[in-house]
Amino acid sequence: MTLPLTLTENWQSFNDKVIPANASDVQRTETRRAFHAGFIRCFELLTDHCASLDADDAFIFMDKLNIEVMTYLGDMTSEAGIDSSQLNIFTADEGKPQ
Repeated sequence: MTLPLTLTENWQSFNDKVIPANASDVQRTETRRAFHAGFIRCFELLTDHCASLDADDAFIFMDKLNIEVMTYLGDMTSEAGIDSSQLNIFTADEGKPQ
């Protein structure tokens, strides 16, 4: 399976998999804005903050973010009744696609 490489491709994949086909234009627009805003903030955290850290501290920072994101994803998929092991994601423990 080839993973989407661009932000636009990732948005389209998210849109196709998550947003209901009958979603309103407002819901789709607001979700797209939130998707991109989340990416922008994450990109700022990774580029600006990590640039000010030495390599070891940057790794620790990124690992903490990864654990936080994977915990959220696990909680979200559990609430939705989705088996997260079936998702094509990186895990906090393994750091590689499942």
